[in-house]
Amino acid sequence: MKSIDNTLKTIITIITIIIICISIPGKCQDVPPPPPLNHNDSGDQGAGGGAPMGGGLGILMALAGTYGIKKTYLWLKTRRELEE
Repeated sequence: MKSIDNTLKTIITIITIIIICISIPGKCQDVPPPPPLNHNDSGDQGAGGGAPMGGGLGILMALAGTYGIKKTYLWLKTRRELEE
């Protein structure tokens, strides 16, 4: 009975993997929608559609700096405790 269960599980696993491998490339190759009617009236926009990049970068750098300061503080704190 265990042999049949193991064989059935193996077959189901193989079929699932085949279905996933067949369906993923099909989803990745969808045709993009057509451009809007007033496309290129005022010139082409750059990548990102004119979204501001500076605010997010500043926030990311501030969070990274805060994280680094916290890690350094905790490292120094444990180092002092070990020396005592």
